[in-house]
Amino acid sequence: MRLAIAILVTSLAGCTLPHKPAPRVMEVTRRGPGPAYACLLPRLPAQGLRQQTEQTEDGWRMRIQMLVSPPTGWYDKGEIEYTAAGLRYVPNSATDGIGDARLGAALVPMLEICGGGVLNQDPEALTITART
Repeated sequence: MRLAIAILVTSLAGCTLPHKPAPRVMEVTRRGPGPAYACLLPRLPAQGLRQQTEQTEDGWRMRIQMLVSPPTGWYDKGEIEYTAAGLRYVPNSATDGIGDARLGAALVPMLEICGGGVLNQDPEALTITART
C-alpha cells in the first residue's frame, strides 16, 4: 500500500513541476523576388543580356552578363541589387568600356520602369538607383 501511495505522490508531483515555456513562434518573412524582379526578368533577354539570381539578406541580386560577339562570348557587366532602398545597378569595373553604351541604353529604361521611380545616377560610385 505504501508503495502505491509513493508512486501516486511521485506521479502527481511530476505534473506540478514547472515546465519549460513553449518556444515563441516568430513570423518569418522573406524578401523574395517580387514585382521588380518579375518586371526585369523578361526584358533582359530581349536586350542580349542574361542573368543569374541569388538571394541576399535584404532581397536579391542579379549578376548581369552581356553577349558582345560570338568569338569573345559573355562579359560580366555588373549586378542589379534589390533591397528596401530600391533597385541598384553596380557595374563591374573589370569590363568597363566593353558594350557600355548598349548596356546603358538597355538598363536605364528598365531600371526606371521596373523601379517605379526617378533614377539617381551617382558618377562617383558608378551606380544607378531606382527607388521602389
